Amino acid sequence: MGGGLAEGLTPDWFSLDEAEPPRRRKKPLPEPRPLSPDDVRDTEIRRACAKALAGYLKGLNLSRPFRSLTRPEAEAMAQAVISEWVVQASRRVAAEPEANVELRTWLMGG
Repeated sequence: MGGGLAEGLTPDWFSLDEAEPPRRRKKPLPEPRPLSPDDVRDTEIRRACAKALAGYLKGLNLSRPFRSLTRPEAEAMAQAVISEWVVQASRRVAAEPEANVELRTWLMGG
């Protein structure tokens, strides 16, 4: 080979054997922040809502594809989850009314 770019499309001084791919500097992952009491409570509420949804679906005895649910069935599922959320939020406000003024106002519709 001659060494021109037209012949091998790479310069003579370049060899793929010697080339190293560029390395990315990996930043260490930040330490996970400790969960606040609100985070813990939110996780509990999500689990309760998921259980409410699972209970509704179990009551349907769903033996057909999920996509075949009718609109009233889908709305009833949403209502089951929303109802559970309202119950959990109301308990939260009852336990600590002064710490949850905004949530209390929201639940009261104002």
